[in-house]
Amino acid sequence: MKVLAINGSHRTGRSTSKLLQMALDDFAAQGWDTELIELADKHIEYCIGCNSCLRDKPCPLLSREGDQMQEVLDAIMESDAVIVGNPNYFENVTARMKTFIDRTCPQSHMEINPLAGRVAGIVCTTGLSNCGIDVTAAVLQRFCNACGWITGYSWTVATCESGVDENGEVTYRRSADLDPQAQASLHNLTGSMMNLAQKLH
Repeated sequence: MKVLAINGSHRTGRSTSKLLQMALDDFAAQGWDTELIELADKHIEYCIGCNSCLRDKPCPLLSREGDQMQEVLDAIMESDAVIVGNPNYFENVTARMKTFIDRTCPQSHMEINPLAGRVAGIVCTTGLSNCGIDVTAAVLQRFCNACGWITGYSWTVATCESGVDENGEVTYRRSADLDPQAQASLHNLTGSMMNLAQKLH
């Protein structure tokens, strides 16, 4: 079986990427094949709302020189499980993630959805715990629902915020992936996803 992680962060190899790799390591330890796609390394054109997909025509952007959306779609189709990861950007996903989400419309919004049936999980990172990360995670949850992906224990949220010092000032970790609660939650997430996938297959 294979699991795919998709990172919507603009910065590769940082907190969100590290947490996604931790998740993939859990799967690999159980014999799964794994793949990490950094959207920052892909060129994906913006959806232009032409509605060709609503008229049973292929998305014209897929044939545009340099567009790499088909590579991501192929990776999803080859996978049994998908984890989407994203940092909190003003109570929402990044522009890269939103562009990717928009471009799944020809698949996820059709009567026959080829993306459906996969197990999914969500990983989010943020600086502070009270700055809208729940909204970001909810956006990704709605995306998973639209794709027909099955989520059980679905969210892991990691923060840089580590507490408050004796002066009442917020203290921070060097990186959100060092959040111990998030690491424990991540193992619960991956375990839940693997159990669900095995029951479905």
